[in-house]
Amino acid sequence: MTHRGGGTAILVKSSISHHSTHIQTSSVEITAIVIEGHPNNLTICSLYNSPSLPSRNFIPDLLKVFRNRSQCLIVGDFNAKHASWSPTSRNNAAGNALAKLVRTRGFLLTAPNDPTRVPSYGRSSTIDFGLSCGLNSITAETFPDLSSDHNPVHFVVSIDTSIPFRQNCKTLTNWNKFQDIIANTIPGNPPIHNSEDIEQAIVNFNSHIHTAINQTSKFKPILHEMSKVPHATRLKIQEEKKQAS
Repeated sequence: MTHRGGGTAILVKSSISHHSTHIQTSSVEITAIVIEGHPNNLTICSLYNSPSLPSRNFIPDLLKVFRNRSQCLIVGDFNAKHASWSPTSRNNAAGNALAKLVRTRGFLLTAPNDPTRVPSYGRSSTIDFGLSCGLNSITAETFPDLSSDHNPVHFVVSIDTSIPFRQNCKTLTNWNKFQDIIANTIPGNPPIHNSEDIEQAIVNFNSHIHTAINQTSKFKPILHEMSKVPHATRLKIQEEKKQAS
């Protein structure tokens, strides 16, 4: 759970095998969990991107979230407006940057047909939606059920484990430098007296690991050509080719 700006949180059923994961970002707020499954884990993220912050860190933060995660879904308030998914509003900087990311990297943006923010005055807009990789069948629908000017969005995700995951970046790490940073920043025996100390020690350990990776690594993006043919149509074509062979 985060509280810096709009705040993010995830409520998950206790019977679902999962664990929380920390993703270090510069500007966007992220709460993330990993749903444990076979053969791939599914990362679910709740996001808030403040409209008052500069947009220069917006795309780099999103790429950090997606970095070599086989299946990942980010949902939340992106505060990104573009005619591609929000035809009733004017494009903004975050929307233009996100539209370019989707076109060049092949991520899937899923938005409902109706606006998600309906203010008392001014234009309605669609700024609450989903962004994903490794997931090809997602639907979104919004309902005017709350008193807030943001309407809730309901996502339905179908997971197809037969589709192989394509890496979206290469990570080149200087492991000697990484070991030096870890040795100098992580205490060998942190004081632990209760369960809260254990949780805090885990949080600190994960934070140091992510920081060291970012400081000692170079990330080279792998570009994938984005197909304009819908996924369902591509599957039918593949099936017909199999039957014909």
